[in-house]
Amino acid sequence: MQAAKVGAMVVMDDPWGRKLARRHALDCHGTLWVLERLHALDLLSSSDVREHLRRITDQGIRLPRTTVNQLLRRLGESEL
Repeated sequence: MQAAKVGAMVVMDDPWGRKLARRHALDCHGTLWVLERLHALDLLSSSDVREHLRRITDQGIRLPRTTVNQLLRRLGESEL
């Protein structure tokens, strides 16, 4: 795994991929973390984060609903 050689961070939502990243001691984060970081860096507004999450779920991509709604509440947005 080439990323392990340089200490890269992995963005992965798939449970198998997360397990593999942990096995190689890689810093691993998912979609929700990325959106939250973009908001923290003022690159996305809270309403933009909500809209991206709505689009993701509308496409049939499953994210943990409880965690999604917790993030939205932290950002002052209404739940999906």
